[in-house]
Amino acid sequence: MKDAMSFLTMAAEQSFGLLGREGGYAPWHRVRGEIKEDRDLLLYALWEKGVFRNEEIGQVFGLSYSALSHIIRNAKEQIKKDHRVVSKVKRVNPHFKM
Repeated sequence: MKDAMSFLTMAAEQSFGLLGREGGYAPWHRVRGEIKEDRDLLLYALWEKGVFRNEEIGQVFGLSYSALSHIIRNAKEQIKKDHRVVSKVKRVNPHFKM
């Protein structure tokens, strides 16, 4: 579990860097706007890999597993509607090699 948490933390930092947000996200703080969108897409990308449980991902990002479930559902809807969002997910996904 500790290795998984280390990986998730590192992946989050690298992914926010890919999205041009070095140091732009602090777990347990409320986020809005584009930073929220980027965080949510990052959560979706991690969830989509199917390697980590919602609880594990949520711990790294300061969210409950239930909140993460809602974020994933909303991200899926966003991906269906917005091609800009799809390109962000494609930019982040290759960096999560398991």
